[in-house]
Amino acid sequence: MKCKHCKHPIISAHNVCTRCGTPIHHSTHKGTWLWVIPIVFTFVMLGVFSPKTDSKASSLPDSPKVTPILYAQEKPMDTQEIILSSGSYVVGSDIQPGRYIMTTHSGTGSIYIYKGQYPYISELLTHPDNIDSTVAVTRIETCLNAGDRIQITDLSSVTCLLAPRFPKTTLSCGEHIVGIDVPPGDYTAITSKGTGHLMIYDATLSVRLSKVLTAHSLYDNDLQLKMSLTEGEIIKIGSLESVNLIP
Repeated sequence: MKCKHCKHPIISAHNVCTRCGTPIHHSTHKGTWLWVIPIVFTFVMLGVFSPKTDSKASSLPDSPKVTPILYAQEKPMDTQEIILSSGSYVVGSDIQPGRYIMTTHSGTGSIYIYKGQYPYISELLTHPDNIDSTVAVTRIETCLNAGDRIQITDLSSVTCLLAPRFPKTTLSCGEHIVGIDVPPGDYTAITSKGTGHLMIYDATLSVRLSKVLTAHSLYDNDLQLKMSLTEGEIIKIGSLESVNLIP
């Protein structure tokens, strides 16, 4: 490095020429660009070669969590309601399997539920306003399994409501399982209205007991049905609005 004024060799660390005293101006731009250029080059490379989806994703909010869709039988019981009109239906295709309470809003008609070739349930269903009816019932409670067939006649609509299961001793028309719907034990069965039948199936689905039950049993002890119920047995009640089991 030489002095611009007298051309005398000087040391870069000096601020003035040692010969003529001329101030020496040191350039700092060259050194600065030596470390700025690599940084700029790095940002340019990142902008060019980084995937475009990364930059977009960073500006988007987190995706919401997806809630699984529940099957009908997993939803709250009080919201699961299916309306059927007169016609034929197949459980598993037209209505989901489950335990249902079946009622109607008006009129009187027949409901048949087939498990195979023969009707497992055959009932006249009516509206509660038809209080004079001693044959028809206002509700049927039963389990519908895949493959069962439902036949409805002379009814404009039948409401099928998923039924909660809990042990009880007042049973409606339909079927009830001992140990799930009815506590096991010794009972006297009575009804307050009409005449119908009560059947008990054992664990092999063979009929263990089949009796006619009438409202006269309220006043005649000889007509009252005494029975012992074992866990796993099935009680089927036909043509009776309700049956009370007295321990």
